[in-house]
Amino acid sequence: MLSFGDEHTEKLYLTRCFFLPTLSRQEPKFGEAIDQVRRLEIAKFKATGQENLLANGRWAVLKRPENLTEKQTVRLSELLKLNLATVRAYLLREDFQRFWTFTHVKVAEYFLHTWCNRTMRSRIEPMKPVAKMLRRHKELILHWFAAEGQLSSGAVEGLNLKAKLTMRKAYADIRHFSKFFQGIFIPLQHRDDFFER
Repeated sequence: MLSFGDEHTEKLYLTRCFFLPTLSRQEPKFGEAIDQVRRLEIAKFKATGQENLLANGRWAVLKRPENLTEKQTVRLSELLKLNLATVRAYLLREDFQRFWTFTHVKVAEYFLHTWCNRTMRSRIEPMKPVAKMLRRHKELILHWFAAEGQLSSGAVEGLNLKAKLTMRKAYADIRHFSKFFQGIFIPLQHRDDFFER
């Protein structure tokens, strides 16, 4: 989460890299929702004695299309021909990826609204908490569009790298938070330009 603006108009927003993996440990995630749909559907196949149509398809629906192996790409194309709840949940997630391509806040807001409504009307129960989460964080997510191009997260990424390096130097033997804090900020105290960003 980052902020931008002066002290009177400061707004928080979620960066895309912060938003996509998770908002917090309790928040539902796309991947977990799709996997839950897949597991429920496999259990239904077993209970009714049907053939498991999702066999060897777990990673084909959980991974992003650009990260699939050749085998997984073939399996995904086979699954996409079937009318399964898992495939519909996968398609909902892939459709949501278009959200990040919009450049205007109003268009993004309309897309988010229609996507959430469509997901809530679907009969895919594990995807509904994801839509509710998106609605809850709508304002923060839409601020991402307002801040795009005005704010670089380079300073935050640099500080994050510094924290990781400090932990690595200490060989994970940081017993006191104050020493960890000093290890990060003391080397930066003479770098006024870092804090002025």
